[in-house]
Amino acid sequence: MNATGPGDSQDVTTSFMFRTLRRLQALGVVRPEDDFLVVFAGRFDRAVFEALGFRRCIFTDIDPRHPEIVTVDARRLPHPDRSVDHVVCHAGLHHTSRPHQAVCEMYRVARRTVVFFESQDSWPMRLACRLRLAGTYEFNATLLHEGRGGTDGTSIPNYVYRWTRREVEKLVRAVDPAVEPNLMFWTEWGLQTHLERVVQRTFLRRIPRPVRRVAIERPLERLLHWTGAFGNRFAVCIRKGDARPHPWVHMEGDAVRIDVEQARRSRAARGLTAAEHPAFEN
Repeated sequence: MNATGPGDSQDVTTSFMFRTLRRLQALGVVRPEDDFLVVFAGRFDRAVFEALGFRRCIFTDIDPRHPEIVTVDARRLPHPDRSVDHVVCHAGLHHTSRPHQAVCEMYRVARRTVVFFESQDSWPMRLACRLRLAGTYEFNATLLHEGRGGTDGTSIPNYVYRWTRREVEKLVRAVDPAVEPNLMFWTEWGLQTHLERVVQRTFLRRIPRPVRRVAIERPLERLLHWTGAFGNRFAVCIRKGDARPHPWVHMEGDAVRIDVEQARRSRAARGLTAAEHPAFEN
């Protein structure tokens, strides 16, 4: 369940999602003529894809509220393997009880890329949670949607699952061990709206907005920009179609098998014999 509401055209074209997909379009990774499967989709996602000129899209969600969204559980996608060019998810994985399983399903169905947008796990975000400046469980979706919008579309507030780059890499290596992952990441801070709500609950709200803007908000924005690698916004592009097989993998069409001789040479280069199998090899 994507809890992001519909924004106006300015909200759409300045959003992290729009800017990231536009960047991928400029790099030639995604193209307007490609086909897209969008999971956990909402009206905002439709607005973004329309603004980008992407027309060949299927929008899905476990609990659709609009007739143009197809009912699909991202944990068990009904689509065949490698049947869609790109599978995209915006702010939805943290609403499922099986976020890793959903990514694995997205990877299975995608021919070329998996793109998802979530919150990043970092020490500043963990500190923010401890200070109750950020949530560990998400109540807003359930409260705003009359008991829906929580975990797997139920009334139970979902845990806000945040990701790291290393976690994404390990997951892709596990689900497709035949290839070296080709991954792209982007991070940035997106706390302005949240911080404004915090300010409105403190004595700082008494400071005139122009003064607050110069004395507090702009210095904070510069600080956040400087620490952008720790940003809460996290975009991932798994370039499945551009991943290269390992040297010890032999590809024959869709068939994948180990190249035994190359594997032996690789082990020999590390001083290992075929019979050795150290439990903690690295």
